[in-house]
Parts: sequence; C-alpha cells; structure tokens
Amino acid sequence: MNPYKIYIFLFCIIFSNSLLAQSYEFKNFLITPDAVGPIKKGMTVKEVMDFLPKNQIKKVIGYGEFGEPEYDDFEIYDGLGNHLLTITPYGKADLTRKINRVLILDDRFRTGSNIGLGSNYKDIKKAYPNLNASPDMDVVVLALDELNAWISINKKLLPSDWWDNENKQVLLNKIPLDAITNIFVIWW
Repeated sequence: MNPYKIYIFLFCIIFSNSLLAQSYEFKNFLITPDAVGPIKKGMTVKEVMDFLPKNQIKKVIGYGEFGEPEYDDFEIYDGLGNHLLTITPYGKADLTRKINRVLILDDRFRTGSNIGLGSNYKDIKKAYPNLNASPDMDVVVLALDELNAWISINKKLLPSDWWDNENKQVLLNKIPLDAITNIFVIWW
C-alpha cells in the first residue's frame, strides 16, 4: 500500500476529529418556562457566546416593518451546521443585554409534555388546555401562558370557517386536530 495514502488518510481522521472536538454538543433539548435546552432565562448573548464555539453562532441583523435595522438576532447551530435556535436580546449592538426571545427551529426541543415544533393541535390542546388564539398575517398564534410561549399554525391548514367575524375571534373548535405547528417562540 502507498505510504502517502496512509498519511493522507490519517491526516483526514485527525483533522475531522479536531473539528468535532471544537463543537458544542447539544444534549439538553427540554423547553421549560425558564430554559430552552442550555439557554436559560436571564442569560445574555455574551454568556451564550462564552460556551458556544464561534462557528456555532452567527449574528444577523433583523429588520423592522419599514426596512430599518431593528434588532440583532443570533442564530445558533449544532456542530454539524444545523440551525437549532435563534436568540434575540433586548435592544441591539449590546452583547450584555438579556435574551428576550428564543425562536425554536429544531423539533428535538420539547416540553415536559412532549410539545415542540411539529406537534399537532390535538396534543397541544391536551397538554395546554387554557389556550388563547389570535390571528397574524399567515398563521394563527396559540399562546401557551404556562411557558410564556407562542406556537403558530399556518392558516393554510385551517378550514375557511376558522374565524368568527362577528366576535372577532379564532374558533378553536375549527382548528383541525391534525394541524401541525410551524413556529415555536419562547418570550422572556
């Protein structure tokens, strides 16, 4: 066997192991009122940046309704480059501000009742019977007060009679039990 091929093979193994060693491995995917996995209520972006390698967090400017820069989002990735969460602090351009919002983008994050991104309405209603609902542009937002969370269902999944125009409210009994969530946000 060619010794150069062996050296190249060994180099590739060592290089790939060193890349894996430099990543933070997410093991905790539990959503509670005070935490989303390793991200805890009261943490600052700087504190998150202290335990995550630089290649797993990316700053993105969020824009407001009229196109002006409004806030800083920080996208969080796992070691394989999968976008897991987006955290947003109060204000912008200040890493010492506390995290205000956690947008959950990976369905491995779950509540103690096994509710997460992609859960169906039947399971959400069973786990959180005191739902409040309000319409937004493309979704119906379900407020889970116990978690201070919003879960959204795309309006395209709803029948045409989901809205009570006279009383200006979402008719929860018209949401199909198999309608799945497409957005999950925790507010702190």
